[in-house]
Amino acid sequence: MLLAYLIPIGLLLGGLSFFAYYRTKLSLDQEFSQRLLSVAGAVALGTDPESFLILSPGDEKSQVYQRLGGFCRKVKELNGVERIALLDRKGKIVADTGSSRIGDPFSRFELDREVLGRIAPARGQVSILFSGPDRRLYKEAYAPVLMKTPTGGEDIIGYVAVEGSAVFFAGLTRLRRDLLFGGLLGLIIVAGISLLLARRIVNPIRRLVESAGRIEAGDLDSPIAVREQGEIGFLAATLEQMRGSMRERDRTLNLMLRGVAHEVRNPLGGMELFAGLLSEKLGSREPEAEYLEKIRREIGNLKKVVQEFLDYARPEELRRQEVKLSRFFAEVLEIQGPGARERGVELETQVDQEVSFNFDPGKLRRAVINLVENAVSASERGEKVLIQAKLEKNWLRITIADRGIGIPEADRPHLFEPFFTTRESGSGIGLALSKKVVDGHGGKIEVISREGEGTVVEVWIPEVMK
Repeated sequence: MLLAYLIPIGLLLGGLSFFAYYRTKLSLDQEFSQRLLSVAGAVALGTDPESFLILSPGDEKSQVYQRLGGFCRKVKELNGVERIALLDRKGKIVADTGSSRIGDPFSRFELDREVLGRIAPARGQVSILFSGPDRRLYKEAYAPVLMKTPTGGEDIIGYVAVEGSAVFFAGLTRLRRDLLFGGLLGLIIVAGISLLLARRIVNPIRRLVESAGRIEAGDLDSPIAVREQGEIGFLAATLEQMRGSMRERDRTLNLMLRGVAHEVRNPLGGMELFAGLLSEKLGSREPEAEYLEKIRREIGNLKKVVQEFLDYARPEELRRQEVKLSRFFAEVLEIQGPGARERGVELETQVDQEVSFNFDPGKLRRAVINLVENAVSASERGEKVLIQAKLEKNWLRITIADRGIGIPEADRPHLFEPFFTTRESGSGIGLALSKKVVDGHGGKIEVISREGEGTVVEVWIPEVMK
C-alpha cells in the first residue's frame, strides 16, 4: 500500500522537476538564440556591402579587411561571443575573428546548409546545439548581408556567422542534479511520514476492510472490535451495528423461509399421496390419466422448489472429507444424465480418475448439479455441455461450459441473487444456493458469457479454508 501511495507522489515530483528543468532549459536556450541573432544582425547592419564584395584571398593586410576585422572583434568582445565570421554565398571566409584566412571554407557551412536555406532578408536563423572540440556546447546564429538592387529590392550577398558557447548548460546540469536530489529527499520524507501514520490510520482501516470482506462473504457471526476513537471508531461501531442487523435479518429470513417451506411441504406430501392413489384407481384411462400425470409432475417440481428453499435457509455446516473426483462426477452424471438426454443434450466429463480432494460431497454435488442443469437448459438440442475438473496448485477448479444462448449483460450482476431467474419454471434459488455452498467452502464462482456463443462457469474450491 505504501508503494501505491509513493509511486504517484514520485511521479508527480518527477514530472514537476522535469517540467521545471525543461522550461528553464527552453527559456535559456531561446534567450541565448535571440542574443546571438541580435549580435549577428548588428554585425550585418554594420557591414559595408561594397567592402564585403571587394575582398579576395591575400587581402588580409588591406585597410578594408582590417576595418571589417576590427569591427567584428570589437562586437565580439562587447558581447562575449566566441567567434564572428563573414561568409560569402558559397561558405568561404571573407573576414574572421579567428585564425581563418580569406577564402578558407567555414567548417559549419555544410552542416548548417538547411538552416542557411531558411534565411530571408528580414530574418536570421540559428543552428541546433553542437559539441565543439573541447566538448563544450555551442550554437551558431546566421544573419544575411544585404545589398540593394537597382530595382529597389535587396539581395543576399553573404552571411554573418556568430558562434556562442552555451555555458548556461553547466548551470542546468547542476539544477537537474539538485532537482533529482530534492525529489528523492522529498520521497524519503513522505515515506517516513506515511510509515508513522500507517499505525494510526492505515492499519485500522485495513482491519475494517477485512471485516467488511468477511461480511460480504457471508460471515455475520464474527464481531467487529471497536478499538479506535474518532471517525474510524465511529465507522467501526456503525459497521458492527450493521453486521448485527444483517445477522438478525438473515436469521429472521431463514426462519421465515423454513417455516413457509415446511407449511407448503406438508400439504404437498398429502397431494402426492392422494394423486398416487388416484392414479392406481384410474389406471390407463384417458384423458384422466394424462391430466393426473401432469399434476404429479407439477407436484414434483413444487417439492423441488420447497427443498431448495429449505437448503438455502439451512445454516452451512460443512462435512469435509476426501472425495475421489471420478466417483463424484459419475454421480452428477447419473442424476443429470436422464434430463439432459431427454432434451437432446450430451454431457461430457474430463476428470482425472486418480485425483481426490477434500470438500463436502453432498453440498458441492447439489451446487454442481444446479450449474449443470442451467447449462443444459440453455443448450439447444444436439449441443454438448462439458464438465471439467482439475487441480491447480492448492485449488480445485470445476468448469462447466455450454454453447447455448449466453447470458444478457444486464442480467449478469444479478445471477446469484436469491429469487432472480429468467426461466419461467425457475425458482431463483438454485444459483444463489450454489454460491452459498461455494462461499461456505471459502471458494469463488466466476462466470464468462457471450450472448449467442455460450457460457463458462468456473468454480474454485481451496484445499484449506482461507
